[in-house]
Amino acid sequence: MKFISILMAAGKGKRMQSELPKVLIPFQGEPILERILRTLQGVGGEGVVVIPEEYSGFEPLFKVFGGARFCSQLSQRGTADAIASAHVFFPEQTKPAYSSSKLVKGQPFTGLDGSTPVMLMAGDLPCITQEVLRKFLEDFEQHKADVAVLGFEPPDPYGFGRLVCSASGKLLRIVEERDATDAERRLRLCNSGIILAKFKNLWDLLAQVRTENAQNEYYLTDIIGIAVDAGLEVVASSGQPWQALTGVNTKEQLQKLEQWSKTEQ
Repeated sequence: MKFISILMAAGKGKRMQSELPKVLIPFQGEPILERILRTLQGVGGEGVVVIPEEYSGFEPLFKVFGGARFCSQLSQRGTADAIASAHVFFPEQTKPAYSSSKLVKGQPFTGLDGSTPVMLMAGDLPCITQEVLRKFLEDFEQHKADVAVLGFEPPDPYGFGRLVCSASGKLLRIVEERDATDAERRLRLCNSGIILAKFKNLWDLLAQVRTENAQNEYYLTDIIGIAVDAGLEVVASSGQPWQALTGVNTKEQLQKLEQWSKTEQ
């Protein structure tokens, strides 16, 4: 299935205690972002990568992934802002008012089919696999979804956002751990941060995101509630193994995933 991916790779990753941006930290000998781009390349997606305004460390990837498109996120006001930064490659679509970015490498898309899936994901998932992404794309098509979120079930869900679904399995919203009720904290299906949305819906959803939160940021997860309120078909999928859908925010998490990855080879 043809799809487009937008990778968020502009974060500094301060908790990693590294001078390198988090996505450029080595994982089994190669940068995390390079591993993810190779995986997406294997699935057949056309990639957009959102990188920092100061992107000098990313230039080697420009050559390795000649077909990928790169843009810089200038304002860095949350995950929805990161995705909206990719608008420079979709000039035919309405630009979210808060978007601020610069095209770094590649040409804008033209003539895209409105039903083309766009995969939104963070650039800190070193163990993501082609098999997991293919199944997610298949689920998206099978359910005739407009928007879908890929979930996973870790042994301990503490700290992860939960996917709140209806009795029929439709996704209603994503709730963060700190905002969840006791009943919601008991839910096992957690948010991986990987979202699929039909191209024709994505930019309208992003345009409606607001900063009505304590961090005064534009949260990508807000598009779920917006899509539900608009009557779109919004579903949740589940991927496994759960380690493949786990991001890294600390050195300890990175080491644990490296150890797990070695046992899987």
